[in-house]
Amino acid sequence: VTSRSGGVSVASVRMFGAEPVPEYNRGVAEERRVQVHDEVVSVNGLTAPEEIAAAFRSDRSLVLLMHRPRMFSLTLDKGGKALGGIEVSYQKTGSSLHVDDVRSAKLQNANAETLRAGDCITAIDGRRGSGPELIKLFQASDMPELTIARRQASRL
Repeated sequence: VTSRSGGVSVASVRMFGAEPVPEYNRGVAEERRVQVHDEVVSVNGLTAPEEIAAAFRSDRSLVLLMHRPRMFSLTLDKGGKALGGIEVSYQKTGSSLHVDDVRSAKLQNANAETLRAGDCITAIDGRRGSGPELIKLFQASDMPELTIARRQASRL
C-alpha cells in the first residue's frame, strides 16, 4: 500500500504467498480481486493511513473496505512543454503520477473527460512503471495517451 495525503491506495499486489491479500485474490472472481490503484478506506475498522499501512504489515486477518477508482484515458497535447501544463508528483514506491495541478493542459477525450487535481496517471501510451519511469515516458511523447484513475466519491 502507498499512503498519500487524502488516502491509501494499493501500489502492488502479490499473486503468491500466504499473506491475506494473495489468499483472498486466489479465491474470488477477477472483478472482486484487490487490484493496483484500489483505494483502501479502512482495514479492520482502522481509517488513519498509518494504521492501515501497519495493519497490512502485521495483521494476519484483514477486513477491508475498498473503493475501486474509475479508469479512463485522455490524450494530452503538450504543446512543446515538458509536462504539458500539469504538475505531478510521485512516491518512490508508487506506480503512478499524482496530478497536483492542471494549468494550461490541452486534453482530447471522446467523452469530454478532463484531468483534475487528485487524479492519478497510471500508464502513459499503454505502458506502466514507477514514478520516475512514467515521468520519462511522459517527457518522451509529444501527445501522450494518459490512463487515469479517478477516486470515486466515498459512500460511508
